[in-house]
Amino acid sequence: RHPDSPYIRAIGFLYLRLGLCDFKGLWAWLQPYLGDDDQFFIDGTPATATTIGEFVRRLMTDQAPLAARGHSKKRRPAE
Repeated sequence: RHPDSPYIRAIGFLYLRLGLCDFKGLWAWLQPYLGDDDQFFIDGTPATATTIGEFVRRLMTDQAPLAARGHSKKRRPAE
């Protein structure tokens, strides 16, 4: 039980969410972690405390999990 374990898993889940287009394939990877109660802080502050299970649920249900936090890249208009 390494203290960085929830962060490493969260990065892996985010990678899967952004990289897999097939929802059924994504569900197969993420579903086993919905009940995971390991806590971590999304941005390192106590205000963003969540669990791996909650993070995974939000990855599956939020339409744009990063855009809502201002982390999405704006596309440049086509020239």
